[in-house]
Amino acid sequence: MMTLKARLRSYLGTIVIVLLIQVVVIVVPEVAGATTPPLRGTYLALGDSIAFGYVPVQALPTYPSTSWYNDPAHFRSYANDVASALHLQLVNASCPGETSASMIDPRAPSNRCENYMGHGGGYRRFWPLHVRYSGSQLGFAVNYLRSHPQTKLVSIDIGANDLRLCQLATKAQCRSASEKERLDASLRKNLGVIFHAIRIKARYRGPIVALEYYPLLIDGRLAVHSTEEINAVIRRATLAARGSTADGFAAFVSAAAPYGGDQCAAGLQIRYRTNSSGGRFICNMHPSPLGDRVIAKTILAALHQRHVTDRRVASREIAVNALNGKIPSLRYVLRKGYDGVDVL
Repeated sequence: MMTLKARLRSYLGTIVIVLLIQVVVIVVPEVAGATTPPLRGTYLALGDSIAFGYVPVQALPTYPSTSWYNDPAHFRSYANDVASALHLQLVNASCPGETSASMIDPRAPSNRCENYMGHGGGYRRFWPLHVRYSGSQLGFAVNYLRSHPQTKLVSIDIGANDLRLCQLATKAQCRSASEKERLDASLRKNLGVIFHAIRIKARYRGPIVALEYYPLLIDGRLAVHSTEEINAVIRRATLAARGSTADGFAAFVSAAAPYGGDQCAAGLQIRYRTNSSGGRFICNMHPSPLGDRVIAKTILAALHQRHVTDRRVASREIAVNALNGKIPSLRYVLRKGYDGVDVL
């Protein structure tokens, strides 16, 4: 039997080899593709108009024509910035107006994705999405993840349209305690179904990052308290699914602080002029390119924190196992993190 000292020496030697290989893994792609680094896998973006990169018709270059919507490549979002930073191929399945319910069942009420509050046609009926699919967005996500094991990241933003429909369809405009409770319960249940499908049905074990919404601008007013409430539901559901959240709320508040908290003046949201506005700017709830970059940085920060935490926990487990004579393989150390979850 090996003595404790010999086992520790063997463990330390393994770690040195691991660190050397990690340096090679990290550095080589950057050197080999100095101009355009090679893609390292795929990235699946899910959600609503914020993930889609939706631009209101009044802000389109072709206004009042809607021809701009005929080419989804015109629309970029934070997902494009994240994909570029991580050198991942983006597959963006988001739909403007998607609710957590319609993401699961396209017949459920949406805010103009499949329908408008359960009636009439939505965005998908008239214009193409970034990805063409039939059925629900969640159904596409499950099928995609099962057939693309090289997927390295899933991001999601969903829930803002749940809030909007609650405001439009309830007597107290989603301000009463009972209406808020029903909204929270519905969103919590739907997020549970969504994350269960991604983790269990799709067998995806990689990083999931959910966006906690920035203070939403609805009907010209910031719905700060309502945004914080749905963010709390999103946070709990995501953590229960072993995911991470990107605090878009804090990021926008911080970026807008030098402008007196005005997100529009800070350039974080889309602005446009109309004839009826008398030449003054109107601010839309959707993020501008600057706002998208702020969200992307927040998502990348969440991924980095998860990566660091997983590595620290994995290192402690490796140390404990080493003392018990159970040193894991180099392949495991390099490719796996805490609980066997793949890390970027």
